[in-house]
Amino acid sequence: MIKQLLFSCGLATVLNFGLTAQTSQSVLQERTVNTSKSKPQTNQFSQKAGTLLWGAGAAVGASDGEFSNPFVQATSFTSGDNPTAWTALSISESYGSVTPGNAYWTRTLTGTSAGAYSNGTLTVSSPSQANGAALFDSDFMDNGGTQGAFGTGSSPSAQKGELISPRIDLTGYTDTALAISLYTVYRNFQITELSVSFSIDDGLTWFSTVDYRQFITDQTAGQVNINFPNVTAGVTNLTQCRIKLTFDGDYYFAVVDDISIKTTSSYDMALGVADPTGNTLIEAADFIHLTSNRYFPISQLTYDNRHFAFGGNIRNLGALDILPPTNPKLILTIEKDVSGTWTEVFADTIVTDTVPAGGYISVSDLISDNSWVEVGDYRATYTGEFDENDGDLDNNTLEHFFTITSNNYASKVSLDINDSPYATRAIFPGGGPFESFEYGSVFYFNEATSANLMTDSISFKYYLTNNFSSVNVGEDQTLYANIYSVDPSTGILDDPALLTQIGIGVISLNGLGTTVLPGEYGTAVCSNLIDASTGMAMPPLTTGHYYISITINPSLSGGPATFTANDVPWFGASEEKNYNYNLTLTTTDSLINVSPLTVTDASSTTATYWTGFGGDIVPSIGVYLSGDFCTVNAITVQPLDQTANAGNNAIFTFTDVLNSPTYQWQLDEGTGFTDLSNGGQYSGVNTNTLTVSSVTMVNNNDSFRCLVTESANCEDTTSAAILTVEDDASLTEWNSSDVILYPNPTNGKVTAVFAENTTGTIRITNILGEEVFNTSISATTMELDLQSLNAQGVYLVHIVDQIGNVLGVHKLIYK
Repeated sequence: MIKQLLFSCGLATVLNFGLTAQTSQSVLQERTVNTSKSKPQTNQFSQKAGTLLWGAGAAVGASDGEFSNPFVQATSFTSGDNPTAWTALSISESYGSVTPGNAYWTRTLTGTSAGAYSNGTLTVSSPSQANGAALFDSDFMDNGGTQGAFGTGSSPSAQKGELISPRIDLTGYTDTALAISLYTVYRNFQITELSVSFSIDDGLTWFSTVDYRQFITDQTAGQVNINFPNVTAGVTNLTQCRIKLTFDGDYYFAVVDDISIKTTSSYDMALGVADPTGNTLIEAADFIHLTSNRYFPISQLTYDNRHFAFGGNIRNLGALDILPPTNPKLILTIEKDVSGTWTEVFADTIVTDTVPAGGYISVSDLISDNSWVEVGDYRATYTGEFDENDGDLDNNTLEHFFTITSNNYASKVSLDINDSPYATRAIFPGGGPFESFEYGSVFYFNEATSANLMTDSISFKYYLTNNFSSVNVGEDQTLYANIYSVDPSTGILDDPALLTQIGIGVISLNGLGTTVLPGEYGTAVCSNLIDASTGMAMPPLTTGHYYISITINPSLSGGPATFTANDVPWFGASEEKNYNYNLTLTTTDSLINVSPLTVTDASSTTATYWTGFGGDIVPSIGVYLSGDFCTVNAITVQPLDQTANAGNNAIFTFTDVLNSPTYQWQLDEGTGFTDLSNGGQYSGVNTNTLTVSSVTMVNNNDSFRCLVTESANCEDTTSAAILTVEDDASLTEWNSSDVILYPNPTNGKVTAVFAENTTGTIRITNILGEEVFNTSISATTMELDLQSLNAQGVYLVHIVDQIGNVLGVHKLIYK
């Protein structure tokens, strides 16, 4: 039996201008292996207990709520049956063609599936798991625990089964909002319904069936609460209440434990996935992930929705609407890891509209400022707040991490302890055999052209199944790394014609099954990328969108025409981040598309799925980059203002992190910055330390800065530093009023008028300290002819007495 390959999984097609279709998108479903003990990020809802009325932890029905008692198996149910026990009711099997079949919920003491594809992967780990838990094991019932033995188990899939509680007395709680709380974990292949229902008439009719997958994500163990705000409204007889669990679908399993009934809160704001069973991307989303990546180079960021949007889904798990007068809002806080301490660098807020009871609202915006951006590790925290009493403050906050790299790496996933792309699971298409399977991620590089951005290598995780065999394809296999440029003009990547392959590389995996054992992960790196058209070295990228992928196709290297899941490596993948909300923000020419894939089956029919396995699953791929990058924040310590006594030296210095840059100090005397040269007062003008020797009052208030050049395209400038010169007593016997120079500025001739008879010399120097004019003082009024000066600029006029003492220095501008 080959399981159905495609199905409608509730992810919507992304249209132009960020709209989402209200019909579902065909998305490739998968077989998976989950090897993670716990997921780094969960998107579950929880709610603190109100008054416990029945079930786990309550005074009544505790053992039934903990599934400590045997179930009664049945193929039919009539109102009033089994009033003191759980009833496991089989409804159908074999996709509904067989009724009632043997599709039973069972009581488990291990809390895990026994199926061939799920055995040991997940355990419910509930507080009372050792007492028993309820399990619907679709995987095991279909195959009896043997891989490939589809349809040979006790109940062929797809199956439907119900689990109906004993009778429950809720007298005294008429017109009271109630909630059913349960601890659960499930794994989805093609689950149609995983729900809880409420009956007030002993199971004759069922009220408000709720699929609880909207409150907790696939393969995440945790407590969920399902509100029934009106179930007891106007009902006077509550002595014969019941609750029911329903599983309807095809693989893998669901486990439930510690179920209870309690009163619920009027308000309970929560953040997370809106509705995993819905038909749009927004319903499958939780929140926007900053930069749309886990790692991204700082030089390639762009201030738009692709990298700097924020927002998310805000749920209300309470019984009443959260209204605008209560000031509901979503707060974003961004912190940077500074020497091991998370330090806030930015915060922003979106004020929301009404958050309906039992519903959600989606909000998004562009962050108001990105001046905080620099290389480093960041934590983004979303917090939902409003001005009423919140029934549970523990579900109001979600966080995610992102790293801005120094232009050397980009990836959608984290790094593991070996600095390789991190995988929480392995993934492969359902069904088979196949001719080809290609899976990758889309990146947008905003300044690739100016940076001469190069793709140095591509790293990725792969996995060998426990049943891997080298018989068909071999223990030495060849995979291919691909780089495509993407035409984003339609706003959606929905056509292979939008791709142009520009790069390709060969990946040799040797010793599969021995070097990397079955059941283990391996890491491969492709560093021999070449131009796909010429076969020569791959040129730099240009600014734009790129799809970077890995292809499995043994026939391209002389292998067999087709392969199955146990013949070749599976792709490592990560569920750390749910990028579905990011996908909804795509617009024309501003494409946001995370991880598409393409499959060619044994009949050579090719299908491309641009939402891949879903926006919450991305391949474990990392891209290593190089180029002509400018170092960000290269100047680490700026020059400081200096104060010096006349006749002393002043020193300006700064520090940077660059490797062999060039330096050029500049001076601004009031007419703009000009380059300095070594000589006269100035030394060190081409280093990071400038010395101004024997300063005079003419240097007072001079401004100095340095140009720092890293490369032809990368120049930075220090902040300006001011020199303050204080008079020395030996130099202040003359006042500035003792001589007048006019006109100043001058174009050739200037008159010097002395306040008293003076004997000495007038020396004029340029800003380098070189003497350009010298004459004796012969009268109280003198005309100086400066037309011999060969350069316009600032000059210093020194008044020197007969024994060489400098009586004063005056600034003169020659135009």
